[in-house]
Amino acid sequence: QRRSARQVKTKVQNYHAHLVPLMVHIHRRNFSAEHKWTKAQLLAVTPKKIMNFLKIRIYDDADVDPDVTLPKRYRSNTIKSWKKAWSFFMINKMLNWDEVTKRGNPTCCTEINALIGSMIKMEVA
Repeated sequence: QRRSARQVKTKVQNYHAHLVPLMVHIHRRNFSAEHKWTKAQLLAVTPKKIMNFLKIRIYDDADVDPDVTLPKRYRSNTIKSWKKAWSFFMINKMLNWDEVTKRGNPTCCTEINALIGSMIKMEVA
């Protein structure tokens, strides 16, 4: 059988493609599809910055209350897949986020999980 001319992306390439928009939002500059993330760039990712990005992408409003507002774009499974992709690149990906020390994996914080939970409630309501 002949292989398709279309190149198949690896898991890492797919995950990287999901991380680029978040990093553009956080760092306020463009990154290439082949960019190699520095430790400093990855450590700049915090739950607050992720929440800001998600609320703008999902609701068009960074100050929205997800418990009372229907998402305008995206479903919870999409956000879960983004979270998984972002987590793949985090420095301390095996540690849950610690609010006191501000260390660990920022994608594993209670705020982001609560946002996804709110989206799920809205989807099944």
